[in-house]
Amino acid sequence: MIVIARLADTNIGCVLSEEDELGQAITNMQNRIQEIEKTRDNLVNLVTTGAVDIESSDDKFKALNDEEKYLRDQMEQLKIKAQTKTDLRLMLKTISDELENYDDSIIKYNETAVRKVVECVKVVSKTEIEITFKGGFDMTVEVEK
Repeated sequence: MIVIARLADTNIGCVLSEEDELGQAITNMQNRIQEIEKTRDNLVNLVTTGAVDIESSDDKFKALNDEEKYLRDQMEQLKIKAQTKTDLRLMLKTISDELENYDDSIIKYNETAVRKVVECVKVVSKTEIEITFKGGFDMTVEVEK
């Protein structure tokens, strides 16, 4: 069971690094949106003072608005993905914590432990099985004859 707990910990690490990358991407998008807002404010000031003709600034306003809309849409998708990763991380952590309660014996079968962490076991071939854990991650294992 400890091997599976280590696998769960490894998967948690992968999820965390992806969460960090998603968080950085969201922060970058938020910063760019702030830059767009400042640029748009500056452009409004130039138009209201007469330094720039309103007709010549229409294309700039449209480009800024289009970019902002695109970034907000992308940011929303990333936030949904980040939430999904957070949910997966919590599920993996729960499985890992549960597996640590059991000893390192691979000889003794513990049905309670298996039911808590394994969703499905498929026999792929005479020498290979695929285990699907709760939370959706899979592991393919070679078995001896």
